[in-house]
Formats: sequence, C-alpha cells, structure tokens
Amino acid sequence: MFTKNTFRQISAPALFLLLGSIACSFLFRYDIGVIPILIQEVIAFLFGYFAVVRSGRSRVWLWVIYIVMFLMLNIGGIAG
Repeated sequence: MFTKNTFRQISAPALFLLLGSIACSFLFRYDIGVIPILIQEVIAFLFGYFAVVRSGRSRVWLWVIYIVMFLMLNIGGIAG
C-alpha cells in the first residue's frame, strides 16, 4: 500500500497537520486530546492516499485535504 515515494508525498503535509493541531491546542488553550489528533491523522492519511496519490492528482489537492482536516478539528477551539 505505502511505498517509500508515497510515504514521502504524504509525510510533509501530515507533519504540518500534526504540529499545527498541537500548536493551536497550546496557543488557544483548549485541550484537544491525543485520540482526536490520531484519528485526524489516520483519516487524513487515508484521504490523501486514496483521493490524491492513488488517483494521480497533483500534490496541491493533498495540501487542500490536509488543510480542511485541520480546520474541521480546530475551528471550534480557535473561534471560541
């Protein structure tokens, strides 16, 4: 399923997603928890793999998917 090249394509956006979620949790002082972040990462990995990498779309769509995943989890904490 994941080759070295595929993992390399997905790893940079995934790292920014993880670090961004943790940074928002500390900056806006809300407890997001470890489990929602891990679930977010797994869902983003699967969406990134099946929707972008496997279908051969550009890497821009991968970043769009990861930004949407970030906003879905963190917009409530940022707005509140």
